[in-house]
Amino acid sequence: MVMKLSEVLSTRYDLGDGIKRKVSMLFIDSAGTCGNICRKLRAMNFTNIVEVNFGGHAPNQQYKLMRSYMWGQIKENLPFTAIDTSPDLEADLQTPGYKLTRHSEILLEEKQAIIKRLGHSTDDGDSLGLTYAMNVPDIVPVQVFEPPSAPMSGYGGQGWMR
Repeated sequence: MVMKLSEVLSTRYDLGDGIKRKVSMLFIDSAGTCGNICRKLRAMNFTNIVEVNFGGHAPNQQYKLMRSYMWGQIKENLPFTAIDTSPDLEADLQTPGYKLTRHSEILLEEKQAIIKRLGHSTDDGDSLGLTYAMNVPDIVPVQVFEPPSAPMSGYGGQGWMR
């Protein structure tokens, strides 16, 4: 898993605009063995990795937990998002129920309850949810300064740094 993720983080991808970019940020569920994976990737000098605690506090008070928040973001953005047409992902996105807490926060059905009810987890849906863990700023291509080819006039034909 570590080698596959290091390959993903090292590869430049063309998103259809002719510009090849590396992955800006990799969000990983902090539960289970993923902490070890993150440590190994960081030891390989990857700094664009964020561990996400699904059971942590949501950045929006409308949601009880981070997982609920991420799935709420999926729901809000789905009409504007191009996603895989996988039947597993489609099933995952329709699976979890929710309830409101006594403070009117949205609380998504727990993964363990889903596993007990259906016999499998919603891992594909959770993976998509990770893309909404936090905002990642667009990377603006750096413009390289090109010095003028003609010598600057009025100074004996020599540029300042020549």
